[in-house]
Amino acid sequence: MPERDVVTWNIMVSGLAQNGCSGEAFGLFRDMHLSCVEIDHVSLYNLIPAVSKIGDNGVCRCLHGFVIKKGFAFVFSNGLIDMYCKCADLFAAECVFEEVWRTDESSWGTMMVAYAYNGSFEEVLNLFDLMRNYDVRMNKVAVVSALQAAAYVGDLEKGITIHEYVVQQGMMSDVSVATSLISMYAKCGELEIAEQLFVDTKDRDVVSWSAMIASFEQAGQHDDALALFRDMMRIHVKPNVVTFTSVLPACAGIHASRLGKSIHCYAIKAYIDSELATATAIISMYAKCGLFTPALRAFERLPIKDAVAFNALAQGYTQMGDSAKAFDVYNNMKLHGVCPDSGTMVGMLQTCALCSDYDRGSCVYGQIVKQGFDSECHVAHALIDMFTKCDGLAAAKSLFDKCGFEKSTVSWNIMMNGYLLHGQAEEAIAAFCQMKVENFQPNTVTFVNLLHAAAQSEALRVGKLGQANLIRFGFCSHTPIGNSLVDMYAKCGMLEYSERCFKEIINKDMVSWNTMLSAYAAHGLASRAISLFLFMQENKLKLDSVSFLSVLSACRNAGLVEEGKKIFKEMEERHKIEAEVEHYACMVDLLGKAGLFDEAVEMFSKTTLLLFVLLSHNFCEAIMVMASVLNNSLASMCHAEKNGKRQVILRPTSKVITKFLTVMQKNGYIAEFEYVDDHRSGKIVVELNGRLNKCGVISPRFDVGVKEIEGWTAKLLPSRQFGHIVLSTSGGIMDHEEARRKNVGGKVLGFFY
Repeated sequence: MPERDVVTWNIMVSGLAQNGCSGEAFGLFRDMHLSCVEIDHVSLYNLIPAVSKIGDNGVCRCLHGFVIKKGFAFVFSNGLIDMYCKCADLFAAECVFEEVWRTDESSWGTMMVAYAYNGSFEEVLNLFDLMRNYDVRMNKVAVVSALQAAAYVGDLEKGITIHEYVVQQGMMSDVSVATSLISMYAKCGELEIAEQLFVDTKDRDVVSWSAMIASFEQAGQHDDALALFRDMMRIHVKPNVVTFTSVLPACAGIHASRLGKSIHCYAIKAYIDSELATATAIISMYAKCGLFTPALRAFERLPIKDAVAFNALAQGYTQMGDSAKAFDVYNNMKLHGVCPDSGTMVGMLQTCALCSDYDRGSCVYGQIVKQGFDSECHVAHALIDMFTKCDGLAAAKSLFDKCGFEKSTVSWNIMMNGYLLHGQAEEAIAAFCQMKVENFQPNTVTFVNLLHAAAQSEALRVGKLGQANLIRFGFCSHTPIGNSLVDMYAKCGMLEYSERCFKEIINKDMVSWNTMLSAYAAHGLASRAISLFLFMQENKLKLDSVSFLSVLSACRNAGLVEEGKKIFKEMEERHKIEAEVEHYACMVDLLGKAGLFDEAVEMFSKTTLLLFVLLSHNFCEAIMVMASVLNNSLASMCHAEKNGKRQVILRPTSKVITKFLTVMQKNGYIAEFEYVDDHRSGKIVVELNGRLNKCGVISPRFDVGVKEIEGWTAKLLPSRQFGHIVLSTSGGIMDHEEARRKNVGGKVLGFFY
């Protein structure tokens, strides 16, 4: 070319920049400057986006200086903010913003995008508040960024405020704004509002459909996600990569491998299967469905196997419970020279948690620190979770208190859940209180943990306080919250409140029905449990193994043999649900306590070796108790006491006898007692103290509510001043006074005075 003018140079710089050759574009710009060509605003317009991709702060500052020198600082302020944001230099971006925010309204939106891009979501929301205070009109970019930030931090209150602003400004017709609102409500747990917004959105595009499908999938409503995908296909909306990365996990969630294969075929026909995100979703779907042959085939077809692909395969093995193969995948990843990312570390920690391997988890922790992942929140969360599940609660607490990462509501939730896993409900409640002191906003998961803690410790006052907070925060409509309230009130003995909360759940899921069934069973209300179970059957609800376990427990507690046998038969023959160890335990207990030993033996003989080991104690106990072993033991004690003896030996033994003796000892009617293994059925040596006058077993075992305890004490005891009735309750075997304090009823086991 005889002479290169500025237009020629600009075309070349632009071409290189747009084709991803950022380094070459900057090199050509430098040559242009050295060739003394007069650089204009077009040259800089093409170059600034290219420099942001280089990721070199020195280059950014050099270009910024050149822009100032040329007098284009105001013109390119948004581009400079974006450039610094992509290079993770928020301080420099803020300096540019400080110069222009008064005169350039669009710079607010750009700065919000910069904060969001770098994960500073609280700063995004702070800018939103400042814009409202300064009466700065927000554009679409600012609104979408604010909604994304509210969604990420789970701030529903702020999200509602942004929604109100959107309505005031007439921006609801914008599809991108409406889609961001849908995602925000879904991520804040308000799926019903998100669904209604989706229905109300006109001119829905593939982004809107994908956002709603992703919302259902993330909420665990896999069937709804797949139904929406079918609707989308029916009206010929062409899915994109994002759609596939949402719908394939939904297939995995319900193990719909046939549908997953069909979607895989569609992706191949649409030439999307080679996209890394889609290919990874395909691998993950097959792996989580337990189909490792097609998963490995899809994995091998990948031209470039990155960390995400290895992670997807390993997590599939983890989900199927095969920790050894998961670790093999991680080792192969290292052999292939693929650098692990933070997702790899999270996956390895989850695998360690699965097999409760504290030592290996500690080694992974060392790798995390070495590679600098320990400051990343999701890695720190996985670390805390791993330690709590590997009996390392002290290590989890130390890591949490050390706070090498930024604490969040999520980290508090994980710590609360860790305390609950270790039965430390009081510590979980204390963590909730401290969380509020430190001004962290609780979310639905926080309140579910709090209600579980209240149920675990039977702390009714804490449970009621939690419900008051739920009403204040507007979380009462959430199904998981309703389920937790039902469970909490039932375990605290307030069955009427439990029923009321159950009725108030608008969208009852299977957990809701099963929780109410379990509540009736625990309170000895077999007739109500069976009525609810029949109602579930009549309304074609998809009963699961938990449903049958709850109603069988109710039958066992009430001694309803025929009903229990019928329900057990229906479970296996009509509903095709394979009986698990707990179902067999219920049936063996039910038949044994009814004296149907031949049937109990027949049921017992059907079990596998593993079930035999697990059930043998229950079986023997059921037979021994019904064979009047408890009654004979108590009679032996009374006889020894009357003859002035100070020691009596009881054999054979059972768990029920031991617990009955514990109640007697607690109330001072016997002294010490000790179980002795005599290599037969065992024996218990009881030291008498001269206080026992009479004791006995009540048969049949009547169901007694809390209000009926008074009548039974008058019937069985000579005086209210001394003596105790022993009850078998949902909280264990206890005397009538403790049952009244805990507000629980149960079955009358026996008495002593």
